[in-house]
Amino acid sequence: MKKLAFDLLAPLALIVALIAPMFAFADPVDYVAKENEDGKFCARVEVTTITGSRMQRKCRTIEQWEAEGYTVSKKTQEDTAN
Repeated sequence: MKKLAFDLLAPLALIVALIAPMFAFADPVDYVAKENEDGKFCARVEVTTITGSRMQRKCRTIEQWEAEGYTVSKKTQEDTAN
């Protein structure tokens, strides 16, 4: 019985071990934020919920973005002209 369990679980464990790093080490995303009239920077970020992930617009200061773990670049007036 132990051998049967090992024969069934070993290949499954190997597959999980090979696939898991693809999801665990995703490249960090650099979001571009535009400053609003309140002095906060607004960006569309990916939000994960129970039903999946979606894009949502959030406005924060640069310090708040960094405290939440996001990498945000400021969008300048020159960028908006192009």
